[in-house]
Amino acid sequence: MTDKQPEALRMANALDDAWAPSRYGMARNEQAAAMLRTQHAAIERKDALLRQALGALDLYKAYGWPDRNGVIPAIKQELSQ
Repeated sequence: MTDKQPEALRMANALDDAWAPSRYGMARNEQAAAMLRTQHAAIERKDALLRQALGALDLYKAYGWPDRNGVIPAIKQELSQ
């Protein structure tokens, strides 16, 4: 992982800086920024789960169990994007 800020968080911060008041409570910019942060957190959690699953699958493979469905390469490809 790099120390570069993810695009979703960069956009959320930009939206915070461009705050526009709303007569309905939270500004729409704040709502969009909150949604971006929530979605980014969900993606990070799913990536962590994929990494855990990959670790378990690699362990199974080390014991000689076959990867009949090609799950390991599919997870590795998803995590590399």
